[in-house]
Amino acid sequence: MFEKTPGYTIWNLTGVILSLIWRNPSFLSVVFCSSVGVVVSFHIGLCMDATALHRLIKKNNLPEGWMFHIYNTLAHVVPVFVLLGYLLYHSVHVSFVHGLWASVLHLGWGIIVTNGSLVLDHVYASMHPLLWYIMWVTAIVTEVVIVPSLL
Repeated sequence: MFEKTPGYTIWNLTGVILSLIWRNPSFLSVVFCSSVGVVVSFHIGLCMDATALHRLIKKNNLPEGWMFHIYNTLAHVVPVFVLLGYLLYHSVHVSFVHGLWASVLHLGWGIIVTNGSLVLDHVYASMHPLLWYIMWVTAIVTEVVIVPSLL
């Protein structure tokens, strides 16, 4: 279907756009939990492996330097703040169930594209499997526990 496996960020951004068009409070809450999980786990990965960013850029033919950081901000950070603004303005509640659904979608995608290993070397950049597992735990805890407890 795809020449290259799209990263979860593409699916998440699709969810962001659809949630803002559809404006269903539950869907917005699920996508918000997912968006925060994505941004936190992505940046945790970069903190744990100082060379991961270079490998990610090279493997995926991404722009280097400031241009990468602009793209990264647009893909990972801006959606969080756009959705947060919408949720706060409209007093939309985010619950544990929303976080659980976000994790089911996120983890389900990971299981499908890795045939169950959750090691995403072929999608992003090669990293030690332990780092991938830490990123997955970080994403799930963020989506299910942290985000719902803050909103």
